[in-house]
Formats: sequence, C-alpha cells, structure tokens
Amino acid sequence: MTADFEEQYTQDPEYGSLFMYLLIKTNQLKEAERFLNQLNQLDSIQESEKSSLREQLDEALLLEEEKGNAKKLEVLKKLYAFSEYSIEEQLNLIGESVIIENKELSGVVNSLFGNPFVDEHIKALFLQRLIQSGYESSVTLNVLDQEVTVNPNTLEEFDQNPLIKTLNLELESALEKDPSLMMMIKPELNGHLLRLYPVIDTIIEDIKVWVDIYVDRYAFEESVKSAESNRPDEKIRMKKWIDAITFENT
Repeated sequence: MTADFEEQYTQDPEYGSLFMYLLIKTNQLKEAERFLNQLNQLDSIQESEKSSLREQLDEALLLEEEKGNAKKLEVLKKLYAFSEYSIEEQLNLIGESVIIENKELSGVVNSLFGNPFVDEHIKALFLQRLIQSGYESSVTLNVLDQEVTVNPNTLEEFDQNPLIKTLNLELESALEKDPSLMMMIKPELNGHLLRLYPVIDTIIEDIKVWVDIYVDRYAFEESVKSAESNRPDEKIRMKKWIDAITFENT
C-alpha cells in the first residue's frame, strides 16, 4: 500500500473500509490499528462506520490471538515429546519455542534437560535459548558426567562471552598463515566450547595451551605446530577434557 493510496482512503469514507479490509486480510493488524486511529480523528467518517471497522479489527485480533495460543500449545506439546523428533526437527523446535513465555517453560526445561535421549549438544543449544530469553530459574545439566546447576539469566550469550571471543582470536592468530586449517578447526573448537559453556572458566586456565592442543591435532607441518608447553601438566589435564568431548561425539 502506498502513501498516496492511504491518503485517498483516509479522505474518502468509501475507500476507508476497503483499505481496512485489505490491511486485515493481509494480516497487517498493527497497521490497521494505526489507520483506524487515524480515521477516528476524521469528522467525514460516520460513527457507525468507525464502529463497524472497530468490530472487524477486533474480530481479526481475536482470531490472531486464538491462532497464537493454538501454536503455543502445539509447540509446548512437541517440547514435552522432544526426544521423539529428529535432530533437525529439534533444532527447529528450539527456534519455534521463542513464542513460549519463560513462566510456561519450567516443566519443559526439567523434562528436556533430564532426558537421557536428548543429545547433550542440543541441550547446550537450548540453554542458549534460555539465556537469550532471560530465563530466571535454575537449570541442572550434565557436562561430561558432571552435574552443573546454573541460572541462565546470569549467563552471557555464547557469542558475547569474553573467553569465547579470546579463544577464537587466539586460534586466528596462531593460524594466521594457514587460514584453511583455521577454518577447519574453528567449528570443532566452538562446538566443544558450547558443550562446556557453563563451566569453561573453570576448565580453560590457559588459553594458548587450549588452542595449541587443537592446532597440534590437525597440523601436518611442523612449522605450524606449537612449541613445547612450559605447563605440561596443565596441557595434559585440558587435553583430557577435549578428548572426552571428542569421544562423546563419536
């Protein structure tokens, strides 16, 4: 709808109803509300016509609300049966779940995180969805056979976490001369970090050593491999974590 048409519909009562009808049928309900408020300021539009348009809009708003509630109920039912769906469907469900308010998610959260048939990486992604929505209740999840309880509302989103950013910058710096290798390692590095996300601060005490483990695993050229660490015990400890995540994925 162009501004010229809207101006014509505003000035001519005959076209006002048509414009409202088009807005409602194309589901532009916020725009229809704004346009009706504009029409209500015009003396050229009869009160009976304004009331009729209001009724049409209210009916459309009610129908939209009913559709929204039905969709919420559908998504909630699927979330409770989360493990019955494929990985792709689960990922789609996480995206669709944003229409569910946090107060309606408590039962789902307990069911999902306590379900042994839901992949741990999927749970990690669902945790990110809770972080983004400011979910305030505590969540207990499994991090490589260790129970961890966190409050999503106190956590930063994965991409905004300073340690995550620093680790990625360290990898880019270490493989500045081998960008192909860097692009190969980066998805695995971040996949592992996402899995460990709630406790990465307690696991990764040396950023360089952590990145060096990944570089050494994939580098074929000696010139790319890291120098011998002056913290061998720390490297061994962190390598056990990385090996555990890798084994979990196989």
